[in-house]
Amino acid sequence: MSTFQIDENQLKALKGKVAVLTGSSSGIGLETLKLFVENGATVVNADLKPPADEYPNTTFIKTDVTKWEDLRNLFQETVKRFGRVDVTFANAGVATIADYFDLQVDDLGQPKEPSRLCYEINVIGLINTVTLAIWHMARQETGGSIILTASATSNELTGYMTFGATDYTTSKHSVLGFQRGVLPQLRVRKLDKIRLNSIAPNWTRTNLLDAQWLESIGVKFQDPSAVARAVGLLAADEARNGQVIYIENGNYREIEKDALACSFQLCNTLAEGNSHAQDDEVFEEIFKNGQGRKI
Repeated sequence: MSTFQIDENQLKALKGKVAVLTGSSSGIGLETLKLFVENGATVVNADLKPPADEYPNTTFIKTDVTKWEDLRNLFQETVKRFGRVDVTFANAGVATIADYFDLQVDDLGQPKEPSRLCYEINVIGLINTVTLAIWHMARQETGGSIILTASATSNELTGYMTFGATDYTTSKHSVLGFQRGVLPQLRVRKLDKIRLNSIAPNWTRTNLLDAQWLESIGVKFQDPSAVARAVGLLAADEARNGQVIYIENGNYREIEKDALACSFQLCNTLAEGNSHAQDDEVFEEIFKNGQGRKI
């Protein structure tokens, strides 16, 4: 895996794009909003609150990503106002919330269920955002680009084989699993003009974390603008599909190809003649014969 940098010229294709960005009033989302606007895109910001400052060529639509009706309205309003959705950045997310080891108790002293909010936002909200993006993009001749916010905790190649933010780590593994499950569906359904990629940022300065305290114990943060550039690249470069771009200290690596190759190599040693490289072809045959819903 070699690192690469992102040149300004690679972002010029953002000009004229209509982009829906969830969670873009702060952090990575806000830096992405600013980058897109600077490069001539029209941005629809879907968040609970608007950003502190106003930006040109942006429209704020109050959106709770845990509510299907809010997301459905978001895309309907975008298409109504601008005619299409070229880019969707499913970015809204939260840090770890649930505590699975020190449970709260009710009035009878019985343990309460841990919070599901991290999953409702980071997983269900993201899945529903992508589902609606695909629905609209499938009705456009131009298709579109969908980018997901995964994390360094999503992939073993980043060095985070284990990470104790349990619900957050679980949610970000789900993002990567969702991408891997959707890509073959797009292919067999002949939706090749819809591209799906993810970003996997390492420690990034956002309002989700107490950066000052973490820096005091040795954590090094990157600026969210570095992550935004990866989003811009994935939106602009039509050759990129099925990728996961890892971002650390402003450096970029595509890691999904190596991750899958490593997994295939390991598992094929146990397969006794059955190559897992054929699994996509098996799924395609299952889908063609109407068995996909039974899996």
